[in-house]
Amino acid sequence: MRQDGDPERDDYGLPRVEVIIPDDARELDRDLIAYRREERQRRRRQRMRRLTGPFTRYGLATPIIAVALLIAVVSGTLMTVFGPRSAIPRASGTPTADVPVTAQPGRPGGLLPTGKVTITGEPQGPTGDLVGLVALVPDGCRCEQALRDVTRQAQKYDLRRFLVGSHHWTKKTADELRALAQTSGNGARIVRDEEGVLSRTYRAAGLTLLLVHTDGVLRDVRLNVQPGLNLQAELDKLRSPGQGLIPTP
Repeated sequence: MRQDGDPERDDYGLPRVEVIIPDDARELDRDLIAYRREERQRRRRQRMRRLTGPFTRYGLATPIIAVALLIAVVSGTLMTVFGPRSAIPRASGTPTADVPVTAQPGRPGGLLPTGKVTITGEPQGPTGDLVGLVALVPDGCRCEQALRDVTRQAQKYDLRRFLVGSHHWTKKTADELRALAQTSGNGARIVRDEEGVLSRTYRAAGLTLLLVHTDGVLRDVRLNVQPGLNLQAELDKLRSPGQGLIPTP
């Protein structure tokens, strides 16, 4: 030690360094634990930078956009599942309003004639299940264009659409109705008039249309329908109950 307090220099002019070598290696455990802790922290920081790098490369804009998109997707899913539905309720074949139905069955202002029908994909039920646009299609109708015109109009108002075949049901009848259902737009249902009540009530050589309200009340009957018929004003009214709204003939 020099008089000024600095350590003596070695032969090369460098200050002396005191190195203490422990007698027992276990004395280095504390330093080893601290070193390993620092290494783990360094590796965690590297992994975090790799994960967040794509989001932080352009600042805060990317994570904000990602969160907004996630909220939009979740909100859209919840609205689809729990939101209001526009589907028209099935009629039970029995009037639902307080106003009594006094018109005869099968006439405007009354209910459809009582009988049994089979709708494709559903068990047999009453004719009261037919609400919306009901098309009676005789065999060999050749009414593709006329049917396409009216079913597309009904589709705009989210009305149920039915194609009722002849009472004399054959394989040819089923094939013709399937072809008409495909050309008249998605959603048209094929109906078999099991007891022939509709065929006997509405005897027509051509296409016959029954306009039925949501409560099963018949609004109007159109016989021998031709292409170009505009029914939008009438079809719009079918989305509400018809009892008390239609004058009894």
